[in-house]
Amino acid sequence: MPYDSFTLKAVVNEMQQLCGAKINKIYQPDRFSIVMKMHATGNFRLLISAHPQNARMHLSTAETENPAKAPVFCMVLRKYLENARLRAVSQIPNERIVRLDFSYINELGDEAECSIIAEMMGKHSNIILVNDKNIIIDGIRRYTHAVSRYRQVLPNEEYIAPPPQNKPSWQGMDAEQILTLMQEQQEGEIVLEKALMNSFAGFSPFAARDIAHKAGLKGMPLDELGVYEAARLYEELQKYAAESYQPCVMKQNGALKDLYCFVPAAWQEDASCSIEEFESMNAACDYFYANKGSEDSFDAQKRELLKVVRTFAEKSGKKLEAQKAELATAQSGEEWKEKGDLLAANLWQVQKGMTKISLPDFYHEGELREIELQPELSPQENLSRFYKLYNKMKNASREIIKHVETTEAEYEYLLSVEAAAEDAANPDELEAIKDELRESGYLKEQRKAKQKPKALPPLEFTSSDGFTILVGRNNKQNDQLTLKIAAKNDIWLHTQKIHGSHVIIRTEGREVPMQTIEEAAALAVLHSKAKGGGKAPVDYTEVSQVKKPNGAKPGMVIYFQQKTILAEGGEPQQSLSAKA
Repeated sequence: MPYDSFTLKAVVNEMQQLCGAKINKIYQPDRFSIVMKMHATGNFRLLISAHPQNARMHLSTAETENPAKAPVFCMVLRKYLENARLRAVSQIPNERIVRLDFSYINELGDEAECSIIAEMMGKHSNIILVNDKNIIIDGIRRYTHAVSRYRQVLPNEEYIAPPPQNKPSWQGMDAEQILTLMQEQQEGEIVLEKALMNSFAGFSPFAARDIAHKAGLKGMPLDELGVYEAARLYEELQKYAAESYQPCVMKQNGALKDLYCFVPAAWQEDASCSIEEFESMNAACDYFYANKGSEDSFDAQKRELLKVVRTFAEKSGKKLEAQKAELATAQSGEEWKEKGDLLAANLWQVQKGMTKISLPDFYHEGELREIELQPELSPQENLSRFYKLYNKMKNASREIIKHVETTEAEYEYLLSVEAAAEDAANPDELEAIKDELRESGYLKEQRKAKQKPKALPPLEFTSSDGFTILVGRNNKQNDQLTLKIAAKNDIWLHTQKIHGSHVIIRTEGREVPMQTIEEAAALAVLHSKAKGGGKAPVDYTEVSQVKKPNGAKPGMVIYFQQKTILAEGGEPQQSLSAKA
C-alpha cells in the first residue's frame, strides 16, 4: 500500500503514546526530512519526510548521518521545539496531513504553543511550522505564488491547507447510502473500485482495489451492484473502519515491493510474493523504508556506474568503427601495386605526356585496365609513384591494424565490465568493479583515502552431483579464479562470444558428470549478457587450456580444445549462497 490515509491513520493511532514527550534533539539529515529525538516512557526517534516519492512519518530506529552545519529550517525548529513537549497528534480526516501540537517556553519565559503540519502528498509534500495563530514560521520547502496560485509557504504568511478533496466520508453511512451515493456520482460504465475512489475521500487506488477484492467484487461494473453486493462491500468497509490493523511488508522475489496496514487480498495469487507481518505500523514503516532506501541507493549507484561504463564503451565503439574504415581505405593500396605491376610489364608503351593508358589486365584475364598517369612525369617516374603509394599504404595499414587491435580489446573489455555491473547484486560488488575501473584508468582515484573494499570471494554453488562450482563476480576476480584459484584439471566454462563470468568446476581429480557440466553452463548463462534470452552456447575446457595473452585486459583470455553445450540460465537445486 502506498503511504495513504489508512496507513497514516495506523501510524497516528500508535503515536498517541508519545503525547507529553519532551523533545531533546532535532536534526535535518537531508533536504526533505527531519528527525526529532524525544523522551516519554522511553527514548524515541520520530522521522518526518517530505520526499517527493517517499513522504512519510513514523518512529524510526535508524541512525542518520547529519550535516556538519544544520540547515536553516533545522535551526528554526531547534529554536522553538528543543525542550518543547508534544501535546497532541492528529490527522486531518481522510487526508495525508498530520498536525503535531507542541507547548514550549518562549524567549520571555512564557508558555507558548506551535505546531508542525506534515503534508505527505507526493511531489507537493511539505513540513511546515506554524504558531498558535496559524501563521507560518517556516517550511522545509518555501514557495511563492509563482509556484502555486493557491497558496504561498513563506514566513509570516497565513497557513492555508492544501485544497480539500471535496468528497464526503463513507464512515457513518450504511450500505444503502454508500451504494446510492456512488450511483448518483457516476456517469457511464465504471467498475466498483473506481467508483469508490471517485465518490469518497481517503481511498488510494490500492485501498479501493483491496476492499473490492476482499468483498469478492473486484472489477464488477457499478451498475451490476445490488443490495446483496452492497452489503458485502459494507462489511469489508467496516473492517477498515474498525482499525484492526495487520501491519505487513510484501516482498517479490526477495525484493521489497510495498507495505500495508492490512494484509492485501491479492498477495497469495502471485507465487513470487511473500508477506512479513509486524507488531506495529511504525515498525513496518521503519523496516520498509530503511531497507528500501538501501535498495534504492544500490539501484541508483548501479545505474550511475552502468551509465559511465556505457559512455566509455560507446566512445570506444565509435573509435573502432572509424579505425576500421581507415583500415579499409589503407588496405585498398593493393590496387597501387597492381597498377605498378601492369605498368612495369608494359613500360615500353608509355610515353611522357600521356594522361592515361589502357593495358591488358593479367590480374583479370581477358580485361583491359585503364591507368591514369601524371603527364609531367616520365614513364619510370610514374612507375615509381605507384610503388611508393603502395608501400605508404602498406605501412599505414600495419600501424592502423595495431590501433584496431588495441581499440577492439578495449571495447570488448568495457562490454565485459558492463556485463559484470549488470550482474552485480550488492554494493560491495559494485565497489569492486569501480576499483577495477580506477586501476584501468577509466575512473579517477578518490581524493580522500578510503578503505579498500573487502575482497569478495567468488560465488559458490554445489551441483546435484556434489561438485563445487565457482563463479567470478567481475573481471579481476575472473582472472584470479581462472589463473590462480583453479587447478589445471578443473573445468572452465564461459558463454561463447558473449560477455559474462568465468565459471569453474572443481574436479578434485574426479570425472565430472554431464549433469554437473549442464548446471555449471546454466550458471555461466545466468551470469552473462545472455541472461533471460533463452538458451545460449557455452564453451567448456580444462583450465590448462586457458591462457592469458601478454598485456591483455582483466578477464580477457584465449582457450583451446573446447566443447560447446547449449544452456539456459539457472542455478543448481543444491545451490550455496555466496560466501561473504
